[in-house]
Amino acid sequence: MHRLPIKRVLTNGYAVAVFATAIVAIIQYLLLPLFTGSPPLLLFLLGVALAAWQGGFGAGFLATVLSTLSAIFYLIEPYQSWQIFEEKEWLRAMLLLIVGGVLGLMISLLRSGERKALLEVLRQKERLEREIVERQKAEQALNAAHAEVVNERNRLEAIMETLPVGVAILDAQGGIIGANRAVDQVWDAPCPPVRSVDDYTVFKAWWADTGKPVQPDEWAPAQVLKKGEPVVGQLVEILRFDGVRASIHNSAAPIRDASGRIAGAAVVVMDISESVKREQALRESEERYRLAIDAAQMGTWDWDLESHKVVGNARHAALFGYPPKETVMDEHMISDRIHPEDLPLVSAAVDEARDHQFRYDCDFRIVWPDGSVRWVSSIGEFHYNAQGTPVRMIGVLRDITDRKRAEEALREADRQKNEFIAMLGHELRNPLAPIRNAVQVMRKLDTHDPKLQWARDVVDRQLDHLVRLVNDLLDVSRIVQGKLTL
Repeated sequence: MHRLPIKRVLTNGYAVAVFATAIVAIIQYLLLPLFTGSPPLLLFLLGVALAAWQGGFGAGFLATVLSTLSAIFYLIEPYQSWQIFEEKEWLRAMLLLIVGGVLGLMISLLRSGERKALLEVLRQKERLEREIVERQKAEQALNAAHAEVVNERNRLEAIMETLPVGVAILDAQGGIIGANRAVDQVWDAPCPPVRSVDDYTVFKAWWADTGKPVQPDEWAPAQVLKKGEPVVGQLVEILRFDGVRASIHNSAAPIRDASGRIAGAAVVVMDISESVKREQALRESEERYRLAIDAAQMGTWDWDLESHKVVGNARHAALFGYPPKETVMDEHMISDRIHPEDLPLVSAAVDEARDHQFRYDCDFRIVWPDGSVRWVSSIGEFHYNAQGTPVRMIGVLRDITDRKRAEEALREADRQKNEFIAMLGHELRNPLAPIRNAVQVMRKLDTHDPKLQWARDVVDRQLDHLVRLVNDLLDVSRIVQGKLTL
């Protein structure tokens, strides 16, 4: 059974009311033999006072009611009964109830006033402590602010020097009041004195997209000082002070004072010459790849296993009978165009490639909306995340309908050839028996003509040779037809 801690009971007014009333009732009940007549009931007022002090008027009134009921039942004759026969006992009980109620009300009001006074004292103390702390913080902030102002410029300069990009701070006229070494590295020489936007003529540059010269008021910091809005991503080609051209990425943002007025600008300059060269090489590589794919008439596809979307090129969509612009398809659009007889084969090939990390390679038929059937060859590989779970599959698709038709034509020609060989063997075999019979008749004739004997022997030998050739021809036919196994 769960028991409340004594401390928690004593801090709960209603629990105190029950507890105090029970204690007083037990004490009075135990001392009952010591009294002549009924014992005094005012001892219950101690519990009422304690309950009212702890829990207010509600707890005090509860203690008063419980005390009155306990007195009637245990301390007024007849004992352990709710009946009261004497009028004075009724008066004592009512007096206990009235006095207890008044006492609880008075103590609760007194306690409430005390708590309010104490609360106000605590509030004043807390306010005073907070003011003292705030004053101490303000003094510390003032002391720290002076040191911070002294160190701020040093920290800013240190940060600027560690940045891999060029950073410059300008005043309200566009003059350079501070710059890191990366700015000099971008221009390959220390920047000449620049006091305003008009001095930007010392920087020679051209727009990367148009090739037109960049005017002084078109530079990012000049635009920022004029319009008060950040300018991000100016891509220009500059002529460095050593005479070499370079591509830079130029951005600027306004610096405002406490009143919101533009007090200057911060400029970031980054040399992206190597990135531009790599992007150009990548574009050329992608163009060569695209030309090779187009020349091979291949469709490329990228299957995202999470979104179930297949992204392909125009050739991929055309091979499945969709408009070339339909480059993004879902799995159902693909499966709907695969021949029903080939769909289980394709699914099995995909599952095997995923489960065993093989290269996917499958030939299947595609049924176009007009009912025509095309053969395609699909090759792809799964790509896995760090946990080894396949997340995408990339591959190519090409039309092999002509090859399949050629293979079918070759198989048909081979079948006709086999039929021809079998027919030829049977047709050649039919006249061999009469010829052999004629040779046997010639052997039985009694002739002594040596020329005739020589001719008969030649025919017999060539007949045996021809029989062997015909038998070999028939064996070849049986092997092709699967009727004879070597």
